Amino acid sequence: MTIKRMLLFASVAFAALPAAAQAEWTHEGELLKGAAEVQLSGTVMFTLPAGLGGNICLVKANLVMLPGKQGAITKPELQTATCEGWGVLEGCEVEKDSTTAPWAVAINEATKHLDMQESTISYVFKAGCPVPMAHLVFPATTIEPDNPEALDFLVATGMTALGVVGKLTFKVIEGKAKTYGII
Repeated sequence: MTIKRMLLFASVAFAALPAAAQAEWTHEGELLKGAAEVQLSGTVMFTLPAGLGGNICLVKANLVMLPGKQGAITKPELQTATCEGWGVLEGCEVEKDSTTAPWAVAINEATKHLDMQESTISYVFKAGCPVPMAHLVFPATTIEPDNPEALDFLVATGMTALGVVGKLTFKVIEGKAKTYGII
């Protein structure tokens, strides 16, 4: 076989390979054409190392999706009156939410999960609590959707450098559950 034929054969064989799947945001099964935003409602929970205690609060946020695979979790807001502690944090009331956002996310093409960049959850307890504040910095974290093709529930678990385990659980609200997805 001549070199020209080998090159032709190689180029035809390469062209016949399927293109790599590129995961992207969708709305009702179609690729997202413009920015979209859905409201999320759920819980944020953290557990201190060595079983010392923890805290759980209701939280609201938004998921912003951009055409392609980029997005962000924006406007996280702890519902401070709903927070409950256990262990050393039992009876501690949250005075102020100081959480910073946005938290950048990108679709992981291999898993159809969301890779979330570093995120910070921070709030101050009222006087009398043995812990004055919770300032939790989570390194890059994976957000796992219950069903990538029809987003309804999203869950992320991470650990801070100090060994505090945090878990975010979100549900898509506003009648938009299962209308957005990843394909």
